[in-house]
Amino acid sequence: MLLALMMQHLLQVHQERARPPLAVVLEGQLEGRRVGPVKVSETVEAGRTRLSIRVEVLAGLPKKRIAESVGAAAWNHALANGAEPAEVVVEIGDDEHGPATVVSVARPPLRSGANKTMPSPLPAPRGASPPPRR
Repeated sequence: MLLALMMQHLLQVHQERARPPLAVVLEGQLEGRRVGPVKVSETVEAGRTRLSIRVEVLAGLPKKRIAESVGAAAWNHALANGAEPAEVVVEIGDDEHGPATVVSVARPPLRSGANKTMPSPLPAPRGASPPPRR
């Protein structure tokens, strides 16, 4: 019995390590809004890298806005890690299997005077209160 539990834990750890870091980051940011895991894939055609992200969210959420925010977060993550894909495409479905929203997200502009991109906050989950004003 103990051996079976240890093997199950080892399998879970191995699966988490095998997942793309971007998927782990996005799952944390989308907690409470997503249904299932975030799927990230990278394809190279004719020397051009395409980063594709697939997320299923709760029905009724603004899919286009979430897709744009996920795409901006993906660009920021890629650029921070020294990668620059030619294209970032985000597909957002919902838990009621309605039509998916597919958005090709443009590279975010650079901040003036810096080589870092502007982060794009993800929409707050349903029922969340807005951050306090300062």
